Amino acid sequence: LSLVVTGIATVVFIIPFLDKLKLNLLLYFITVFGSWVVLNLALAIMFMSVIYFYFDMKIYHRTKEMESVLIEFLQFVSENLKGGMSFDRALWSSVKPRFKVLAAEIRIAAKKAMTGEDVEDALLEFTEKYESATLKRSFSLIVEGMRGGGQMAELIDKVVENLKETRELKEDMAATALSYVIFISFIVM
Repeated sequence: LSLVVTGIATVVFIIPFLDKLKLNLLLYFITVFGSWVVLNLALAIMFMSVIYFYFDMKIYHRTKEMESVLIEFLQFVSENLKGGMSFDRALWSSVKPRFKVLAAEIRIAAKKAMTGEDVEDALLEFTEKYESATLKRSFSLIVEGMRGGGQMAELIDKVVENLKETRELKEDMAATALSYVIFISFIVM
């Protein structure tokens, strides 16, 4: 695609422009070759940037989607643990279709745990895929609780409370910032 676009640009724009300048053959060749290289590099960088931006936005939306259902998912895990299930079984049983991306990722981690990999390693590997402080902090607290041998259901309930408080604080901060923006905009106008 880059070669086709560069070829069309060269034939339609560059060669007619150079014909008007009346350059000698060597300078003409160097200019056409240089513009060919520069246009190809520019198009390649542009295409790579667009693709990178697309995947970066997709990862960002997946992360936000997981963060939005994390509280509900952890509540299911806690209830399963209170019902007497082991942690890996509680994790697997808490996977519901409505959790979408989080369900798929936890399903992968649970399968790794059921096939012999350590649950802690599987969860930490899952959190490393996404740049989310919420996911990393929540699951690292859970992993540390598993290592310490504490009451997992109580620990998960505390993590859920913390996540709810954090969400409320973020919403309050966003509302406050918006009201300041409106106030300052009104004053400026």
